[in-house]
Amino acid sequence: MRTRPSIFFAFLLASPACSQTLLDRARTIALNYSRTLPDFVCTQVVHRYIGWTRDWRLRDTLVLKLDFAGGKESYTLTSVDGQPAASDYKDAGGAVTTGEFGTLLRRLFEPESHTEFSRVRTAKVHGQRVTVYRFEVPLSGAHHNLTYKPSDLPPITVRVPDHGQLFIDDRSANVLRVESEAGHIPADFPIHASSTTLEYDFAAIGGRQYLLPLHARIELRTGRSRTRNDVDFVDYRKFSTDTSITFVDPPNKDK
Repeated sequence: MRTRPSIFFAFLLASPACSQTLLDRARTIALNYSRTLPDFVCTQVVHRYIGWTRDWRLRDTLVLKLDFAGGKESYTLTSVDGQPAASDYKDAGGAVTTGEFGTLLRRLFEPESHTEFSRVRTAKVHGQRVTVYRFEVPLSGAHHNLTYKPSDLPPITVRVPDHGQLFIDDRSANVLRVESEAGHIPADFPIHASSTTLEYDFAAIGGRQYLLPLHARIELRTGRSRTRNDVDFVDYRKFSTDTSITFVDPPNKDK
């Protein structure tokens, strides 16, 4: 089984603009951030769980080298449960998550999506005051692809809309958290539910601070079976053609 919820990786730091609303400023950042991102490398640690009732069981732990260069990302699977990987990431089986930089928020803010936003409350994320907006993409503006790969059969894909919440920093207008859930999934599609939570924090690359992914959680349901990927992004550094990577034991995760 393979699904590819899109993951948004970084934003620009924004200066206040009195002529724009908070939501307008967040939209500008989301649609334009990737043009100024440096090329970089980070380590991605993925704890994959399976479950049938309320309990989760750790299936395996993947460690990947994630390269972002020339505006594109690539993944190299380096280890599975602490042992050198014998296959490519796309052939690892189970739930595999990838995504182009900026895809998630870009599809929410693009005019073609016709996303409806409504302010619902205030909160705090990483000690910062944020405004929480509810969002809903109508079926006519859907740009979220869910892909299911049966064993030894071609993958099947459906396009579905999203709904959920955005947590926007009141000062910088950066999005610090996204909670997104796929909607209008066809009843006969093998994946019955898909949700993604992304959290961001600042990290240094080449001596500058960028807002980058800190953690992601992706949950899927197929029939009575559930899967969950807990993803940690660590060790951000500047990309170069001779960049190497050395891994220590990945962090342990509780249920």
